[in-house]
Amino acid sequence: MPPTYLNQKGLERWAGAVYARTNGEVEIVLYPGESLIRGKEMLEAVGTGRVEMGWLSPGYFAGTIPALMFWDIPGIWSGVDPFLEAIKPGSEIERILREEYLKHDVYNLSWSLFGLMNGFSKKLMRLPEDVEGVKIRVYSKSGAYMWGDILKGSPVYMSSAEIYMALKTGLIDAVHQSAETFVGRKAHEEAGHCCDLKLHFVAGSTGVNSDVWNGLPADTRQIIEEEYINWAVDWVNKEMIAADEEAFDTIVEAGWTRHIPTPEEREAWATALAPMKDWYIEQAGPVAEKLLAEAAKYWK
Repeated sequence: MPPTYLNQKGLERWAGAVYARTNGEVEIVLYPGESLIRGKEMLEAVGTGRVEMGWLSPGYFAGTIPALMFWDIPGIWSGVDPFLEAIKPGSEIERILREEYLKHDVYNLSWSLFGLMNGFSKKLMRLPEDVEGVKIRVYSKSGAYMWGDILKGSPVYMSSAEIYMALKTGLIDAVHQSAETFVGRKAHEEAGHCCDLKLHFVAGSTGVNSDVWNGLPADTRQIIEEEYINWAVDWVNKEMIAADEEAFDTIVEAGWTRHIPTPEEREAWATALAPMKDWYIEQAGPVAEKLLAEAAKYWK
């Protein structure tokens, strides 16, 4: 991740706390901005021991671990607070996904908020039918299915680093992104109308090679996990929610519309996107059913 990302800043605080609590015996060296390993290679690199640990962006690995599409399914959370309660350390969702990662020799630390996802566009997409024909940036297979197959838009795969120029040159008309990253990439200079549905919430995590993890003393593992929760989870979650609001302030100040959908509009989106759950189950099987059932317990 770039050094400016809140998750990266949380990892830096975590590394410092672990170093202090172990009196310098454990030093976690961070390489931001894919300076050591490309993000798309991280699961394989950690699992095979090429690196001891790494940040795992789930959108990269849904082809290998279909259960990870869970983070991209819209309409399963009633808000960010129930979402964070459902994925907190020790949760059943954490346990299920940790088992999926262990199949690839990766021990997954706890999940933290990675993005409150929305659609930002040059023309306000107030209702599902407004998406038809719109060229929209996506980052995942599930995003392409949602914006393309279901909503009849025209999805274009690209990294967040490319969205500013893609909007400026007309390659795309809209972006599937969090407000914080959207503004961080200066994309609000070219687009920014948003029907603020908070379509879904994406979480990310750090994975440790399972042999490396199991080889650490129990007290060291405890320190690593406790400080990870303090800084890479709790601190990040708090800062991410605040940053989302600050980003929307910037977007509105730039002259774009932050539209708060009416109950009728929310219902229209919910009806249109309902097939995503069945599609997810088709892709990931019984583990998808377990995750969706667990999420449903937190609807408020």
